[in-house]
Amino acid sequence: GTLYAVRPDMRELIAWAAQRVRAIAIASNQRQTTLLKLLREHGILEHFGNRVFTSSRVRHPKPSRRFFQTIRRSLGLRHVSQLGLVGNSLENDAPAAYLGIRTVILDRSGSVAGLRASLPAGVRAASSTAEVRQWIIDVCGLPADEPVRKDGDTPNAADGNDQT
Repeated sequence: GTLYAVRPDMRELIAWAAQRVRAIAIASNQRQTTLLKLLREHGILEHFGNRVFTSSRVRHPKPSRRFFQTIRRSLGLRHVSQLGLVGNSLENDAPAAYLGIRTVILDRSGSVAGLRASLPAGVRAASSTAEVRQWIIDVCGLPADEPVRKDGDTPNAADGNDQT
């Protein structure tokens, strides 16, 4: 077993994003070997390839400027403002906005909702993966090519895997 779970809606969001944006990556303070094992166990490592960036690999802690600059260089981007960050931590993810990184915090518990007025400029709180998906569409200028239900699932009668 593992201490971490990847929810089905997050697994779907990762697969969806991997098909639509230039590159998806993971930025974490988790140990590299631990995170790679977790991604492999959950069958989602293939979406990230060598774009798994941890503080142990980068040798700088998230959310430091050097951490994100290393990711920017590795992805071949000119400026960190070309990055988008989907996070789950006000402490480790929201400060990325001060560097010019567009940031959304997935806040399933609603604890960030009351803090919206005090969030750094450029940070949005989302209560579901459906809201995160819409944020990605908006930030990346993607066409809204699939209808998205409130629960984050996309209807697709052809796949036979409807979990409703």
